[in-house]
Amino acid sequence: MAKKLLILKLAILSLAFTWLLDNWAFQKAGYVLWALLVAVYISFGVSRPPRLVSLYLCVIGGAFTLQAFFLELGWTPAILSMGAYFGIPLVASSITLNYRQLVSVLGILKYVALIYFIGLVVQLTGVGDGFFAFEQTTTSGITHQRYTSLSGGTILFGAISFLTIVALLSEYIETQSPKTKTILLTILSMSVVSLYFSYTRRFYILSLMAVAYFLYLEFAHNKSRNKFLIYVFLPMSILSLIVSEVFWDSVFSSRLISSLDLEEVGGNEIRILLWLRAIDSIVANPFLGLGVGSEGTIGKSVEQVLEYLFVDAPIIDMYYLQVAVDFGVFVGLFFLIWVIFTVRVSFKRSTKRMFLYRTVPLLFALESFIGTELVSPLFAFVFWLVLAQMLRLERKRPTGSSLGKRVMRDKVFAPNEPERSGAA
Repeated sequence: MAKKLLILKLAILSLAFTWLLDNWAFQKAGYVLWALLVAVYISFGVSRPPRLVSLYLCVIGGAFTLQAFFLELGWTPAILSMGAYFGIPLVASSITLNYRQLVSVLGILKYVALIYFIGLVVQLTGVGDGFFAFEQTTTSGITHQRYTSLSGGTILFGAISFLTIVALLSEYIETQSPKTKTILLTILSMSVVSLYFSYTRRFYILSLMAVAYFLYLEFAHNKSRNKFLIYVFLPMSILSLIVSEVFWDSVFSSRLISSLDLEEVGGNEIRILLWLRAIDSIVANPFLGLGVGSEGTIGKSVEQVLEYLFVDAPIIDMYYLQVAVDFGVFVGLFFLIWVIFTVRVSFKRSTKRMFLYRTVPLLFALESFIGTELVSPLFAFVFWLVLAQMLRLERKRPTGSSLGKRVMRDKVFAPNEPERSGAA
């Protein structure tokens, strides 16, 4: 099992450093490496996806089949887009891990956090300006640089920083070693700094929600063992925020406050216009949608991407609307209801102490209202991997005696649970 977990960790690393691999090797090198690693993992045997995921796959697969018959699809962008809609969910949901194994696999993100923090420090010093991607934004009338580190883009930098924060918090809850906890909190502080300089408002808010639930779990269940959190971590966090507000022109609070400014030029105002354009497109193509891959930049040449961004202009900035634009209103409504149901399942009593099962479905669902990060292979792979394990746990949830519950608890947290073989 250790070899299989290592393969999954390497697969996540390949997705986390796609921009770096693109520059050092060849275009899409990270995705190719991920596909090869996943193929090796599958060769060891996989499991059937949970029923709820199977339902999603049937609906998406059926809608795509209808489009193939009745619409003129651009096959390259369509097939690549189906990788995010169908391929990654199928692969991730075919993997079976117990909770501790899942935490261990996502624990590889702490090394990603460390490397990205080093990249951020280098970028902040101004060394290698020609290497790092350069972006700017305007907040409350002030134009300032947004930092990208080794991600190639600020939104992705914020998304990866958010993922590392969630992974670090989940590992902190599970570990018992004070030394390891201290190391995790140190790396967590690096992820928070990285998130700060990405200036991604949605991930500010989602990270604050994750930390709030983490603190609730820790204070509710380990009051006597968390003096460090109360007397050191929280005061240092507050002090760091105050210092950043004083020395960096209150960018953090300005970005948060601007999230509620519906008349913000270049931000929320454009987002609302994009939503309205997406709704117009859905109304014009209600049954089968525009077709998978018709919108977006996936599978398109540089010239097509530039034309899409600066001539045609994007029409999507919400994942739920993107599903409806690509597949039609009925699939879009199905997906929204499906997500709501899975979030409801994640809050069953059986998941109460399982930080990943409570936070990932909810926070990713909320992000999809104001962004489209589920098209990102790393974001999508983590979402579907966690969701599948949570749904398997709920399906196996004991309803009998206390002895049965203890047996189930040992099953969920067992260090070496063999994986069922079966059809993908």
